Amino acid sequence: MRLSHSDLQACSRVLQELYAETSLSSFPDKLLDLLAGIVPVEHLTYNEFDDRRHRYTVRSRPNLPELTGCVPQLIAHLHEHPLYEHYLQRTLQPKKISDAVTVRQLKKTGLYQEVYGPLATKHQMIFFVQAGGEARIGMALNRWHKDFSERDRSVLAFLSPHITQAYKNAQVVTDTAMNLNAVGEGLDSIHRAVVLSGANGAIRWMSALARAWLEEFFPEWRAAPHRLPVQLRHWIERNATAANAGRPNFSELQLPARAGCRLLVYCGRTCGGEFMTALIRERVCIPPEMARTFGLTAREAEILFWISEAKTNPETAVILGVSLRTIHKHTEHLFAKIGVENRLAAQRLGLELRRV
Repeated sequence: MRLSHSDLQACSRVLQELYAETSLSSFPDKLLDLLAGIVPVEHLTYNEFDDRRHRYTVRSRPNLPELTGCVPQLIAHLHEHPLYEHYLQRTLQPKKISDAVTVRQLKKTGLYQEVYGPLATKHQMIFFVQAGGEARIGMALNRWHKDFSERDRSVLAFLSPHITQAYKNAQVVTDTAMNLNAVGEGLDSIHRAVVLSGANGAIRWMSALARAWLEEFFPEWRAAPHRLPVQLRHWIERNATAANAGRPNFSELQLPARAGCRLLVYCGRTCGGEFMTALIRERVCIPPEMARTFGLTAREAEILFWISEAKTNPETAVILGVSLRTIHKHTEHLFAKIGVENRLAAQRLGLELRRV
């Protein structure tokens, strides 16, 4: 049976919701809500069987507390189900009980007398999600008064392969989240400010230090803390590129100073397609207490700061408004006090002293 224009529009809306990013834990409830909205039912169940471990879990719409109590009887009489062969094959094609037996024949089974009768089910249509592995995931749509139509079957036949794909997508999302959390916990343990996010800026993991610094430099971000701040999202879209030769590409953003500090943001797309944003908070001067540790004068501390900013001696002379000869003399004293022999080593030390 061909779907009508209105049914196709309804299916299109379902697909948009179905393919939205979802974890495995939330997938069953999402699917139940979507199907209940497109095929009229009296109750609808999401059934997951693990034959190897002899486990069976079920969720329903609307919620039926008595359903849980029927699970042992359902397992005991499952072999009597008119569509048991369909269950074994786990096919995507929706089937109705009435395809195999009449209501009178169904009522003679222990399955009906102990399970379906008490649950007010005379008519049922089922199909399976191709989950892979040992699990069998079946959707059961149930009614008491009226059997399902060919329109209902066609709608489910259209959606069924998409439901399987959406389930696989949810598996990928869940696996990715677990991997990101494992990476994130390692980064957090070494006290690093790191955010792991998706392509749309949705934050999948964030260290406590990163949260504190984002709140400091983006006060408005507190209103929507589940996504990166707008400025960072736009910058990532412009600059982050896919990994080349198995190595991530990173770019840098410097934010204006706040309270004597500025935030450096390094972000790139990893080989797996996620975005890693690393934050570094640094002072815009050499702290006086650090300068005193090395016996530096105020002028020498200023010069060390500009060396850490990769400024040359002539540039530093212009910035500070002194002669180049004076800069050379201060630099000689500075290098001796901090125990380095060249500008590169001085630059590294200056950066270390500025990091918060």
